[in-house]
Amino acid sequence: MRIILVCISFLTFILLSKAQDQKLSIFESLQFQEMLDITLETNFQTMTSNPSNEEYQPATFSYEDANGKKMVWNAQVKQRGKFRRRICEMPPLKLKFAKADLEAKGLNKGYNEMKVVTYCVDDPSSKETVVKEYLIYKLYNELSEQSFRVQLVRINYVDTEDPTRKAKHFGFLIEDIEELAGRLKGVEMETMNVDTSKFNPRQETVVSAFEYLIGNADWSTMMLRNVKLIQPLDATQKVIIVPYDFDFSGLVDAPYAVPDNSLGLKSVKDRAFLGYYDDPEYVIPVKRYMDSKKDEMYAIINECKYLSKPTKATMIEYLETFFNPTATNTVLHEAFK
Repeated sequence: MRIILVCISFLTFILLSKAQDQKLSIFESLQFQEMLDITLETNFQTMTSNPSNEEYQPATFSYEDANGKKMVWNAQVKQRGKFRRRICEMPPLKLKFAKADLEAKGLNKGYNEMKVVTYCVDDPSSKETVVKEYLIYKLYNELSEQSFRVQLVRINYVDTEDPTRKAKHFGFLIEDIEELAGRLKGVEMETMNVDTSKFNPRQETVVSAFEYLIGNADWSTMMLRNVKLIQPLDATQKVIIVPYDFDFSGLVDAPYAVPDNSLGLKSVKDRAFLGYYDDPEYVIPVKRYMDSKKDEMYAIINECKYLSKPTKATMIEYLETFFNPTATNTVLHEAFK
């Protein structure tokens, strides 16, 4: 009888977990249109006055859902990031929702957090900087399902300390790492200096080639800089590398970005291949795969409504130096010539 009860309890747990996984997360519930208008209310003066402040504070998060109904959530918000938190008027943020509130609305209570990428400084370049970084996430979505999902938003910032202080800027939401890991049937691995044998050579090369494509040298699997590692629950599978945070890339060309002089880079637009597997056995098939995706990636840029034509042309011109390198382009790594 005891064995039967244990089996029934285990089966019940599995069924409840499966039912929970089938529910939309709050992040997924926001993905019903390309651009979503949201309002974020909190005491921004208190939060941003101290760059070292990492404490959550009360906030209100609101928007209109797919049916035009206004949704208002009590949430917690804090500033995040390292470099941008020190230099930006509005640092990147992290939102957290009460699990009980999510459950009451029929959403998956297991995923109650999401990141917010914001404008840095209130100038004309901020909008395009944010949109360009958002598009890089979309470009990588095209290459791999093992990637962070994003949602473009227009954020109405309301300071509860002084409600007359309002601002509206572009931004985007990023699904939380726990949600990503759940989708990939794994768990986050927070270990530095992971042995390269733990990685799938092709998957690592796709990540490395993509970072090279966009001109990003601000990442490292060894130091866990701007990458997340996912250990699949199936122990026979290799660790998954997921890149993020692309504002220092040449494709974004953010006003505050600086080149990595230690790599011999003179400009943010210079490239350095930082992958472990630069042997033609791995690089050539990946380059061919990326070539096959070029039209789709260019379409993602060209079809974006929120960038000027000259900016889109500049982005594609930069990517072309990867897809069609010239013999005189000394910046490009030999593996991609």
